[in-house]
Amino acid sequence: RICEQKGVDLVVACVRDLIRVYNGRIQILCGGMANLTKYGDYIVDTYSYGVAQEMFKLRAEFPWSFYANPAEFFTDGPLVNLGSDFGVMPSRFEPGGIVQQEFFVAGTPVIAFKTGGLKDTVHEFDPVAATGNGFVFEHHNAQALMNSFQRAMAVYADPNMYGKLRQNARESVVDAQEVGWKWYTEFARLKGCVIAHKDRMQHELKRVEPELAAMKPVYRPPRVQPTPAAVFRWTHGANEVYVAGSWDGWSGRLRLSRGLGNKAHEWQLSLHVSPGTYAYKFIVDDVWVNAMDQPMANDEGGNMNNTITVHPPRIPQRAKRPPFRSPF
Repeated sequence: RICEQKGVDLVVACVRDLIRVYNGRIQILCGGMANLTKYGDYIVDTYSYGVAQEMFKLRAEFPWSFYANPAEFFTDGPLVNLGSDFGVMPSRFEPGGIVQQEFFVAGTPVIAFKTGGLKDTVHEFDPVAATGNGFVFEHHNAQALMNSFQRAMAVYADPNMYGKLRQNARESVVDAQEVGWKWYTEFARLKGCVIAHKDRMQHELKRVEPELAAMKPVYRPPRVQPTPAAVFRWTHGANEVYVAGSWDGWSGRLRLSRGLGNKAHEWQLSLHVSPGTYAYKFIVDDVWVNAMDQPMANDEGGNMNNTITVHPPRIPQRAKRPPFRSPF
């Protein structure tokens, strides 16, 4: 498609120089559809519209050397991949890129901007070492692209060297199975999972079966139930609040924490104790008192105290793990 990301403007900017330098013995085909939507004088996509208008002009000016029809969707990609001497991908950014692989399948070398997935798959051809599958440019401007065109044409002029370049391109195709496996391993890493190879697992299980049969049962310590918490609240204001109770035989007092802001009149304490019913009293500014808004009862000596009942915690049943199933 003709959009700013794809950098088609660089190709358009090089057309006249390419035709001039090679005396018209070159054919340039730009495939892709542009956004030509207008509402009166308002152009929805100025980049796409402007590049498309320049393409129409070039097609009329150089009918034997340049073709583009940005008003229609391009449908002959496979034929172009097979018939081209070079594929050009001047994308400003390209997370992965699939078109270069389509060119490589046809043995067509690619000229690309060094970015994203393109820099990982398109490598500068070295005529001395005969390595590389295309040509790259590192500065996103028309002059840098033109320079890469000229390097490509110099190799094209040598049939043996160009044949090696096409061979390299064909051999550099990234298999979709390899890509899928890399994604699978990456997802396993992110999820903290161990990748399961069915055949390898079966082989390993068979190998260790005698050892597993001879192993003693693993000791599993009993589960320790968490101690429930009793919550004490004093909501009637004070300078200092403590609580004492029967959980330790009234042998000590515990300080409550004061709330903040609009809850500065509230005091609270969470105390972990064994399940049961306990008597308690608040010590508010050194005075032993009961909270009238909390349950109360007389003890054996006839003393009135607040009371609280702490229930055993509810422990959810551990879900059974489903049987292991290999993804293969």
